[in-house]
Amino acid sequence: MKLNATLRTVSGKQVNAYRKNDQIPAVIYAKHIKQPISIFFNKNEFIKLYREAGKSTPISIKGDGIDELVLIHEVAVHPVTTALSHVDFLGVVKGQAVSAEVELVYVGESLVEKDKLGRIEHLLNEVTVKADPTKLPKHIEVNLSEIKTLQDVIFIKDLKVAKDVEIENDPEQAVATAIEFSTESSEEGATSEVTAE
Repeated sequence: MKLNATLRTVSGKQVNAYRKNDQIPAVIYAKHIKQPISIFFNKNEFIKLYREAGKSTPISIKGDGIDELVLIHEVAVHPVTTALSHVDFLGVVKGQAVSAEVELVYVGESLVEKDKLGRIEHLLNEVTVKADPTKLPKHIEVNLSEIKTLQDVIFIKDLKVAKDVEIENDPEQAVATAIEFSTESSEEGATSEVTAE
């Protein structure tokens, strides 16, 4: 994936004029470059790319003498309008492992929900993964069909990834668990009684 960019030489209030023309400021940080690289890119081009790439797909930034392979590290938006305001990129090198946040996608149906014994609670939205930039997964699937009883829990160690991909979260961290309907209702009822008193 490629993102066209131009070098940025302005800062502060001057940047707002560029934002009005859909040019968004960004910075590329990397261990292999002496100083961070300040750039502008087209807002619409980035939004389309971000939807496809997420934070774990390498992007090639080119233009104005820039030629960097990066991951999207942080996306900042305006607190009121939620308009895109700034992006931080992490420069990476093929063959050198890097850590990135990878989305968890929940698939399948648990027997607990199918038999209406309870509901499944998703405890994590993403995990931290370490791998070569070109081998980072776009997402990791969590198969809820593995939860067959109210006692079953899916842990980090249960997630399936390629051999050259390492999940850095605690292996014993819970990812998904079952909540019994009757237990949930009892807790809510007890809370209501205490409140009423």
